[in-house]
Amino acid sequence: MKSIAKGFMGTGFLVLLAGCSGGGGGGGSSSGVAGKARIGQIGSTSVNLMAAPKWGDVKASTGKYSWAKMEGMKIQLLSIAGNSSTGSNNFKTFETPKTLELGGDTAVIKFEEDIAVPEGTYSDAGIRFKNDVQLKAFCRTANGCYYTTASGVKKVATASCGDAVDLSNDYGYYAVGKMLPDPHYGNEIMEYNKLTYSVAAGQTPYLNLLVDTSYTVTCADETALLDDATDAGKMPPFNWGMSTGNFSDYYKGQTGNFAFSYVPLFTYLSTTADEALPIGETYATSAQSADVPDASETFDMVNSLITTIAFDANGEVIAARSRNLTHKDGTTLNQGWSGFKKTGSAYEMMSGEHYAGSIGDYSDARWLQDRKITGFERSADFTSRQTINVTNGPDCGKNLNGHNLSCLSSDIPSYWKRIKR
Repeated sequence: MKSIAKGFMGTGFLVLLAGCSGGGGGGGSSSGVAGKARIGQIGSTSVNLMAAPKWGDVKASTGKYSWAKMEGMKIQLLSIAGNSSTGSNNFKTFETPKTLELGGDTAVIKFEEDIAVPEGTYSDAGIRFKNDVQLKAFCRTANGCYYTTASGVKKVATASCGDAVDLSNDYGYYAVGKMLPDPHYGNEIMEYNKLTYSVAAGQTPYLNLLVDTSYTVTCADETALLDDATDAGKMPPFNWGMSTGNFSDYYKGQTGNFAFSYVPLFTYLSTTADEALPIGETYATSAQSADVPDASETFDMVNSLITTIAFDANGEVIAARSRNLTHKDGTTLNQGWSGFKKTGSAYEMMSGEHYAGSIGDYSDARWLQDRKITGFERSADFTSRQTINVTNGPDCGKNLNGHNLSCLSSDIPSYWKRIKR
């Protein structure tokens, strides 16, 4: 995925955002039904964040690129907003950008804001923030171990960053600058997210914006070929391409580089303050069994699709989102998921890219359903693997837009394993 400029679709009230959006200007909240926006992190039971970070908390790659462990992220919020048939409405505008600090992987609400939502039916919701980020993260590549400090990225020799070794005392936030340095994006990240909901007088809408921080940041060591499109070990975002210039114009590669794929958010709208928030589980998937081996916690970082699935308190899938969309995983699965069904302990889900709709105003935009998996089971551990056939979904071959996939001539076996976040 190169661009996050169009928003992403979901079903029900909980969907996965990739970036954010808001409309209009002005200060404070617009008039409307009083509610609350709560921003935090999606919950997980897979890690203990109370312990001091150790190098073993992040997997080591076999190449020049790797997934990083993001322990902290600071962005500057500008507004919380949504679109209805009457146009764009700001639910909250921050006269002075509000710092949002997120990190780790726990069900933590970082702050709560009063919002005012005009009565009506809405087609999306989201936030808008400055294209400027601070990052606290570390990673391990074949060439060394890299971590962020206030003065920049530093390297530790491979022999000195064993699994049980603590990170250095100067580990901390680094001002990365523009999250998306491509001039196409400018100084703000804005996105509308497809979320259909209605607000009426007498309700108290609670809009929950929950960040999924797992597998959103990648790193490249100083030997990485950032501008070489043929480099087989590239990972997002370094394999996306730029509209103007090269990655090396922004990431110099002298010590090491950290960069974002996007900022994924789950959004959940409810009318009760005490409704249980969802739990996220993350899975690695490939059509090659060797990439996701059984009976171990390893997986191929480059050749595995990474998918986070959100479950409510009843075990229903509310939303899912995939990344690392190089298609080296061979499954033909895409970033968007919809059509969730639960039968006993097994789930059916549809996969596809974003479809802008046929009307032109995004009112009928949605995720395509080009592929389907049936029989997915939640995993309680990080070593067991399951095999699931990827089959044709109802949209395949319809030529709805350039992202629509042709139909498969035969099913594709895919291998799934839960991974630590």
